[in-house]
Amino acid sequence: NIVPKAVTFDFDPQTEPSIITYLGVEPIWGRVNSLILHMTDAELPYTTVDAGLNQSILPELRRRIAVLQGRESIAIDVERIIYNGFGTKLPTLDYVARDLGRGVRKLQRQLRDEGTCFSDIFEAARRRLVKDLTAVSSISKGEIAYDIGFRDTNSLYHSMAKWRTKGVRP
Repeated sequence: NIVPKAVTFDFDPQTEPSIITYLGVEPIWGRVNSLILHMTDAELPYTTVDAGLNQSILPELRRRIAVLQGRESIAIDVERIIYNGFGTKLPTLDYVARDLGRGVRKLQRQLRDEGTCFSDIFEAARRRLVKDLTAVSSISKGEIAYDIGFRDTNSLYHSMAKWRTKGVRP
């Protein structure tokens, strides 16, 4: 069993006494939900039958562990460039590599070493941007689709439906 180092809820945990028994630690109230693991537990292999959950959580876990271990993560830079590049020019692998001052093959190798690839980061950035833009009610779905490189609004809706069936919310 993994017992977390600390747990924070965005609601008063005193209303749920069974949570303390289940978690093995007394949760505290805070502004955001969080679960802090001991480093030895965080380094254990993470497995689940939910592929969508794996796809969305593992890159973020790897990134955060890399930051904690003091290593630079090229994936963070790649996602930032992709995210900020939407709307002006569809960010391609060549574009991102050039922006980072690297060759395409070197960038691909560095991403592979971090356990990810350009297409996974591209899709994650696209999902995040769809989520951010749909939160702004003044932006139409057609504008969003065009800005982030979908052929049309139907392609955007199709991707959003696919993300939902994989358990990943845009």
